[in-house]
Amino acid sequence: MKLGPAAALMKRRLTTVTPYETVLTAADRMVQANLGALLVVDNDRLVGILSERDILQRVVARRRDPESTTVSMVLTPNPVAVTEDTPLEECIQIIRTRGFRHLPVINGYRHPLGVIYSRDLLQHILNLIEDSFHQEGNLADILGPQKNKDMA
Repeated sequence: MKLGPAAALMKRRLTTVTPYETVLTAADRMVQANLGALLVVDNDRLVGILSERDILQRVVARRRDPESTTVSMVLTPNPVAVTEDTPLEECIQIIRTRGFRHLPVINGYRHPLGVIYSRDLLQHILNLIEDSFHQEGNLADILGPQKNKDMA
């Protein structure tokens, strides 16, 4: 089952922050946009990602002041990113093996184009499985042989 390219699932509406803004500003932006992470962009290029977890572990737990701490001090620099034509199967591998919840999509100049969220990817896969189930009628045939019998 082919899942298509990253462009088919990425969210194109970007909410970004610069490395020079405060963590408080970034957190406010996350809350307003209901997002778990922001792409950090400098001169239209992706330079990092700032997640809720980054804020919790690198600011809150260390009792740093979010009003005086800049994003550059706590971001995850140079995040792994994919291009629009990266197969979703490859995106799944990256998200699964690296434990990511947000995967930036960029062009050849590292300009951000969108984000793939692990939740959206899971929902897409579940929809495909459900559609196949309704067409084929047998979930065991769709899922294939179980590799690990202990999963039951």
